[in-house]
Order: sequence, then structure tokens, then C-alpha cells
Amino acid sequence: MKPVHFSPETSEQIQQLTGIIVQLAHPDKIWLLGHTLRHEQYEGIFHEVEVGQERLAHCTLLVLLPDLANKEPHQWQDQLEQHCGALLPVTTLVLCTAGFTAWLRSGHPFALHVWRQAPVLYDADNMQIEIVPELVAPVNSKEIIKEGLSKAREFLAGAELYRLRQQYKMAAFMLHQCVEQALQALLKAGTGYHTHTHNIERLLQLCCLVVAPIGWLISASYRSGQMLVAPVAESLYQRALYSRL
Repeated sequence: MKPVHFSPETSEQIQQLTGIIVQLAHPDKIWLLGHTLRHEQYEGIFHEVEVGQERLAHCTLLVLLPDLANKEPHQWQDQLEQHCGALLPVTTLVLCTAGFTAWLRSGHPFALHVWRQAPVLYDADNMQIEIVPELVAPVNSKEIIKEGLSKAREFLAGAELYRLRQQYKMAAFMLHQCVEQALQALLKAGTGYHTHTHNIERLLQLCCLVVAPIGWLISASYRSGQMLVAPVAESLYQRALYSRL
């Protein structure tokens, strides 16, 4: 397990988040996949440097549920993030325990990396894993990136074609697809995890696990009270999608 050291204030935030999720969803396990910390410091000419508290600005959690209770994972994710959002911006990945266990036993790279490296925030001690196998096949990052960028370039070319034809809704749709393919490839190449979401904001949040500066960008946007680009892109995407139906 990768060691992580938090200040007392940050540890309290983690405990509060965990309590909210446990009360709402009764999970088998919660892992911390990534987090952004904010340090506050004030300097003045009339006093020594004042170092403020270190606090969480955002975190990404993997939550295993024994039973999805007739809900889709994305519905659980939205519900958990909404309840946790009053305390802290959170991105959750919700998986069924049985599915994750099957991944683990088959040597899935994402599951193995989480099991061996991620700090455990909560454990109901319901998972019985006798032997964790070695990695069956490493993630072919170069091939994934190559394929993803190839698809992204094709959608970008489509966007340019629709722009020239002044079909701007379709151009926006193609641009959304371009960004989506690039982010999906980045996430899968970096973590081994593939998500089916089409939401650009969510993909950006998940890609924090691979590229740290994305996390800094999102943290800054949360402090300003708005995302920088994603909601506009999502709106254009939805309008273009439904205009085609």
C-alpha cells in the first residue's frame, strides 16, 4: 500500500466523507485513488510567515458495493457525489464487489494496482481474497494512446468539415467526440480502467489520476465556483445529439 500522510484537519475531512458514504451506501470497501491538497500561507511585513491549515480540495474514491440495489453505478456515483459535495468536491467510482473481485482474480491491471497501492479508507471485512495473482498482461499504453488519438483526429477532421458547411451543432458534437476519445485513451492507458461515460467533466476528473495538472485546473475551477469548459461542451453535445434523433 502506498503510504499517505495527512494533517489532523485533512484526516477529519476523510473521516467525515467516509461516514457519509458508509451511512448512505453500506459499502464493502472504500479506497482513496487520488487527492488534491490546498495549502494556505500568508506573509506580511509585520509578522513571521503564517502557515495555515492543509485541507483537501478534491479527492477520487473507489467504492465497492455488495449490491447495487437495482441502480446503475452512475446513479450511485451521482448520489454519493451530491451528498459528499456539501463537504468537499468528490469523484467516485462505484463498482459491484463481485465484479471487482473477478477482475482481481483474473489479474486485471486496474484492480491489482488498487489492491496493492491504494490507501484503504473503510473496510467492512467482507471480501475474502485468498491469493492475489500476478499481473496477467500489462496495459499496452502506447497502442491505446495511438488508437485513441487516431479516433480523436478523425472526429476533429469531421468537426472541421461541419464547420466549413456551417453546421455548427454537428461540429460541436464532433469536437465533443474528439475530446472524449482522447481522454478515454489517456485514462485507460494510465490506469487500465475504461469508463463508459460521455461526460467531459467526469472524464477530466478521472484523468487527474494520470495527469496531476488536470487536478490543479479542476481544483482552481471549484474554488471559482464553476468549471472552465466542460459544461459548455456538454450543453453543445446534448443539443447536437438530440437534434439528430
